[in-house]
Amino acid sequence: MPTEGILTLLIIVVTVLAVAMLGVIAFLAFTNRRNGGAAKTPEKSGWQKYGTIPPEFQDGQPHFGTTSLLRPYHTTDYSSGKNDDGSEKTSLLGVLGPSGSVVMRMRTEEEFLIDKDEFLMGKERVRVDYCITSNPAVSRTHAKMVKKNGKLYIVDLNATNGTYVNGEKIPAGKEVLLEVGDRFRLADEEFQIR
Repeated sequence: MPTEGILTLLIIVVTVLAVAMLGVIAFLAFTNRRNGGAAKTPEKSGWQKYGTIPPEFQDGQPHFGTTSLLRPYHTTDYSSGKNDDGSEKTSLLGVLGPSGSVVMRMRTEEEFLIDKDEFLMGKERVRVDYCITSNPAVSRTHAKMVKKNGKLYIVDLNATNGTYVNGEKIPAGKEVLLEVGDRFRLADEEFQIR
C-alpha cells in the first residue's frame, strides 16, 4: 500500500510539471506571434547601435598611443649661477621620451608629452591619449592637439563646456595655434604649453 501513495504523489508531480511546461511553451508562442514571428534583431529589441567602432579598435585589439609621462629632473644651469635664496638655479635641458611638445596640467602639475600628430584629450579612457577622469566638466573626447609643420594647434571637438585659449573661447572645429607659455582650458581644467 505505501507504494500506491508514492505512485500517486509521483503522478501528481509529473502532471504539475507537464502543465507548467505547456504554460511556458504557450507563453513563448504567443509572445513570438505578437512580435511578428521573426527573431529579434538588436534594433527590433530596442537596442540601438551607438556610433561606429573607431578604426583603431576594428581588429578587436586596442591600440593606445605612446604617451610618455615626464619624470621631473633637474640639472644645474652653470651659466646662471644661484637663485636669490642661495640655491642653484636649474634648467630643463631636454625631455625624457620621444620629441614633442610638453604640456602641464595646472591642477596637478603633471607634465605630459604630445608625441603624435593628433593627440586626443578627454575623459573617455579608451578613446583619448590623455585621460582626465577627475573632472566631470570635461567631455569624453573634448579636444584634439594637432602637430603640423613643427607647430602645435588645438581643436575643440564640440565639447559641451568649450575649450579656451588664453581666456578666450575657441570655435568648435577650428585649429588654434598654441605657443610656449600659452594656457588653454578644457571646460575648467587648465593646462600650459611648456
